[in-house]
Parts: sequence; C-alpha cells; structure tokens
Amino acid sequence: MKTSIWYLLALGLLSSASAMLVDFSFPYDRVDLKNGKRLEKVTFYTYDTLSERVGAVAGKTLLTLRLNDLPNEIAARIKAEAPVQTKEEIEAEKKQVADRHEAAMRRAQAEEERALAEATADRDARRKLDVKRAELAIVKEDSVESTVAAAAREMATHYFTYEADPHSSTGYVFDSSVLLEDPEAVPGWTNRWRVRGKVGVQYLTRNGESVGRSSKEFEVLIDAPPKGKPKLVDVTVSR
Repeated sequence: MKTSIWYLLALGLLSSASAMLVDFSFPYDRVDLKNGKRLEKVTFYTYDTLSERVGAVAGKTLLTLRLNDLPNEIAARIKAEAPVQTKEEIEAEKKQVADRHEAAMRRAQAEEERALAEATADRDARRKLDVKRAELAIVKEDSVESTVAAAAREMATHYFTYEADPHSSTGYVFDSSVLLEDPEAVPGWTNRWRVRGKVGVQYLTRNGESVGRSSKEFEVLIDAPPKGKPKLVDVTVSR
C-alpha cells in the first residue's frame, strides 16, 4: 500500500495512546452513515482497536469516525483487518492508555497550577503597585498641603501687616500671630486651595499715642501649580 500524506494525518487524528492501530485502504464512491450523514469519494485508512475510531479522507477532508456509525458491512470489513488480541494484550493496551491518560492529567494539573501561580503573582504585583501609587499620592498631597499652608501663613502675615484696610485706625503693626486651619482643595478647580484662619495684630495707632490690638477671621485662596511657587488669589476678611 502506498503511504500518503492523508494517511499520515489520519494517524495523527486517532488516539495516540492506542497500542493497536490497523492500516488499510478501503475506497468507496458513497457511504451513508448511520447518523444520517453521507460521504462522497471516501477512503478508510486506519482503525484504532481501543477507541474504535476509524480514520478516513472524504475528498480532501480528514475525518475520524466512530466504527458504530459506519454501515454494518463496512464496519465488519474493517474489524476483520484487526488481528485477534489475547486477554493479556488487551489488558496491556488498556494499561498503556490509562498510564498515558494519567500522565496527561498530571501535565494538565501542573499547567493549571502554573497558570494559577502566574495569575496570583500578577495580581499581587498589581496590588502592590496600586498600594505604592496610593502611598505616593498621599505623600504628594501631604507635601502640597504643607506647601500651601506655609504659603498661606506667609501671605496672611504680609497682608495684615502691610496691606489690610489702609483707612482704618491701625498704624504701624509691630507684632502679629496667624492661626490656620488645614488647607482644603477647591472642588472643580485644579490646583486651587482655600485656607481659613485667624490673625491677631498689635499696632500703634496712626497718631502714635497708643497701642491697639485686633483679631480677625479670614480666608485666603491660593493657586499651587505643580511647578513654581504658590500665588495668592484673594483674601476675604470675615470680621
């Protein structure tokens, strides 16, 4: 019998674990299978005695078929090609299949465990990265808040010392104290911060004859861009 590429491929489609593969060449113009399908220009090439599957080529299409799906006369012809096996040979064949099946299961389990380990490692790595990013974001925000608070204190001190209400009775301010609340980000306005506080000043009156004291609540708006120094936007004095 001439060996063809179709024959070799048909061998590959059958159970590689089988210990008994029978080869032959039975061509038919038309075969009606028991499952209702019809094959045209089909040649049966191989038979696996353990799985009872038959390798065939219909036209240029490779097929593997169950022996029980073939017409009885074709199935009987194919089975007649298989040598009679002893009980020991049949048991040995079954053991071989079972051993290879067990080995395949072990490989599949090992692959599943490897994939699970990789997925777990990847998930842990992403979680650690997310935690690191969150920590960096907190550190960055804390740094910005500290910068804004320091700028607010400096700006408020300067404002109430040199610029506040030139028409009041306050003259020369010789001492001041600024108490600040924590900076708050202004919603919907990138890099804009609000800082509330209270300022106390001691000053000489404009005629220079007495010392005065005053205390005021205020709010400053500050822009704190990622680069550059914070800038004062507005000062609002409550009272």
